Amino acid sequence: MQLNGWHRLWLVVSLLLGIGLGYYTVKIVPEMPKYIKLDWIKSVSEVLAEGTLDNNQPVTVRQVYNGLYNTYKSPDAITASFEEMATGKPKNKAEKKVIEEIASLNQIYKEKLADPNKNNTLYMGMIIAWLLASTALYVLGNLIGWVLQGFKKEAE
Repeated sequence: MQLNGWHRLWLVVSLLLGIGLGYYTVKIVPEMPKYIKLDWIKSVSEVLAEGTLDNNQPVTVRQVYNGLYNTYKSPDAITASFEEMATGKPKNKAEKKVIEEIASLNQIYKEKLADPNKNNTLYMGMIIAWLLASTALYVLGNLIGWVLQGFKKEAE
């Protein structure tokens, strides 16, 4: 099988792209629990900020998020505090709704943390990205080669 210059270039670049995406995936996957916890904190911050809308001085999600970090200092401590929040005694209906939402989020994120790679589309996404980029590169290379061949024929 003979490969011309464009095909060789495509093969080399595709392999390098695959190696790069593979390396990125291997570096990111061990960090998934960290990202899950940060997403959990953001979700609970949204619920807590929404729960303050009835107050005279509502707070933003960012203020809640920063307040949690200032109080607990680490994602592990913050997520542990959500357990306490979810088992608290509500003083009114609005607080009961917030506590129920936090309990629901706790359950969802605990399941995600139990198996962080379950339903993880990161691997499939990287494979699809590699295939799409390689295909686009192949088509682009052939189009450029086709155009250049057209000019060479006219020059002869």
